[in-house]
Amino acid sequence: MTASRELIWTVLVNGVQVGRIEDSRYQWLIQQSRRDRRLYLAQAVEVLKYALRMFTLFFRAVPLFAFWALLSLGLLAPDDFQLLISRGLPALLSSPLTSVVMVAVGLSCGIATLVRGGVRNVFNDRRDELLRRYLKVAIPGELVLVCWDARSALHPVSPTP
Repeated sequence: MTASRELIWTVLVNGVQVGRIEDSRYQWLIQQSRRDRRLYLAQAVEVLKYALRMFTLFFRAVPLFAFWALLSLGLLAPDDFQLLISRGLPALLSSPLTSVVMVAVGLSCGIATLVRGGVRNVFNDRRDELLRRYLKVAIPGELVLVCWDARSALHPVSPTP
């Protein structure tokens, strides 16, 4: 029975190889980033900031959507608009249009998350900072770890978060 070799991660910054790190050392860096109690508070703040951003987006999107919907209804179908105003909005709230508006707002929040980004993971930021310090890399930029599996040279192994 042969002993399995430890994985060696190749570290790239902006597409340029800057060093290598053993898997055991990389896992130790991950554990170090998870031991810092201040990061849990920082992550909670990030989640709250994200929730606040979605809350404000919701309360900006709904009135804007309602304004343009009423304006287009008033221009395209004035009789229906007058009927809507005379009967009041409670009938509108029980209509299927309400479901459409809720789905539209949910989709806009999802799209905003994709465009502006969701929650920043402060644990990954700390892990990257520790990795840069370990490799003595001061270059700013995207940090990528690549490990080629010995069983399949065509498929890189992705690092554990």
